[in-house]
Amino acid sequence: MSELNRLRIVNILKNNNLCVCEIEIILGMSQSNVSKHLSKLSEANIIIFSKKAQWIYYRLNKALFSSNGFLKNFPFGELLNEKIFKEDVKSLKDFKENGFECLNIDKEIEAGKHDQ
Repeated sequence: MSELNRLRIVNILKNNNLCVCEIEIILGMSQSNVSKHLSKLSEANIIIFSKKAQWIYYRLNKALFSSNGFLKNFPFGELLNEKIFKEDVKSLKDFKENGFECLNIDKEIEAGKHDQ
């Protein structure tokens, strides 16, 4: 959790289930970098995942957050005050409002309809 990109991932997963390709687009990170951080967060049981068709969706392990003293008081509100986290939340909002999802990301990128 001390690594900036892991905090960025945790921040956008706090109220969302997202797959690797969505996280890549929202945070502007490579697939390998996102996967590496998701693996670390998963090993620490901070995030959990479920499979839907060929995609794996990640979300926060809310049970861990509610039962762990440190995580229960995790300063999500303070993260939102930092510029990079505000930009990530805006990118997530734009992503959702534009109807992007795993099913259509590749088509949209190829068509040049989504700016990274």
